[in-house]
Amino acid sequence: MRVWRLTVLALVVIGLAACGKRNSKDDYAITGPTFERDEDGNLVRKFDIDGDSKPDVTKTFKEFPSADDPSVTESRMIKKEVDVNSDGNINMRRLYNEVGDLMREEVDTDLDGRIDVINHIDNGNLVRKDLLDPETGEVVVSRFYFDGNIQRVEQDTNDDTKVDYWEFYEQGVLDRIGRDLNGDGRADTWQRR
Repeated sequence: MRVWRLTVLALVVIGLAACGKRNSKDDYAITGPTFERDEDGNLVRKFDIDGDSKPDVTKTFKEFPSADDPSVTESRMIKKEVDVNSDGNINMRRLYNEVGDLMREEVDTDLDGRIDVINHIDNGNLVRKDLLDPETGEVVVSRFYFDGNIQRVEQDTNDDTKVDYWEFYEQGVLDRIGRDLNGDGRADTWQRR
């Protein structure tokens, strides 16, 4: 179900980014960007995609002198935030590393105003997906991936902030489940699938 919601959210975001709401003159209603500086001095560009006078997409850029000509200022995006449903809450936040590659994506999959999934990206590949508790925002399940295939799942099932449940996968298929029954952080029982 979460994969379906993420897919729908991605399609909505792509749709919002690709086209704007058209007005009666068949012109795009995208307004902006407006330019600001954040508390760290980074350039912030805000776009109103749906024409409601509130920013739907915010991009933050770090500026630095060009390596070729220090008198020229270059920039790279370090963060992108999107409000998909125009409720004033961020539904997706993407963070980029020093070379401009996506390294972390925070998503509000159910559009309730709270981030509930964090995707960790390395070299363009999903390496870990954290599912968050809707009340506390704490990680309750972590899924680990390699080459697009799920490898392992870790979960705290008794809310003591320690992992006590593991699933291990072989070529994307569940192989075994481990449970920690005494709270020492190691599996005491294993069940093969």
